[in-house]
Amino acid sequence: MARITARWLFREGIGELGLTKSEALVLLALLDHAEKGIAWCPQTRLSRELRISRSQINQAQARLREIGALIEHEPGRQGRATRYRFGDVGELRTCPPTGQVEGPNMSDYRGKFNVVDMSSYRTGG
Repeated sequence: MARITARWLFREGIGELGLTKSEALVLLALLDHAEKGIAWCPQTRLSRELRISRSQINQAQARLREIGALIEHEPGRQGRATRYRFGDVGELRTCPPTGQVEGPNMSDYRGKFNVVDMSSYRTGG
């Protein structure tokens, strides 16, 4: 069986699995951090690199484990990240998203806000 690769993920995997943006980003980041088929990266580092919250990373990793894209190779412990291996493409399960709607990323709104000076309203002037 073929393991998950970034190429497969870009070409067909994201659509086939119905991944959200954060799930796809986390999986791609772990693929980038993989060495000899084993991937690990602390959540704080992933959060900083991907510019998403740790809770989004936790949710994404949970769903990726649920569908079989990530398989826990070695559990994490204090000061050490969980190590994952990647599932086989043919054995992945498509699961409906968790029902949570992913909120907008604030970078989507950059440059679209009108800033109004409210100081004169507060002072009554």
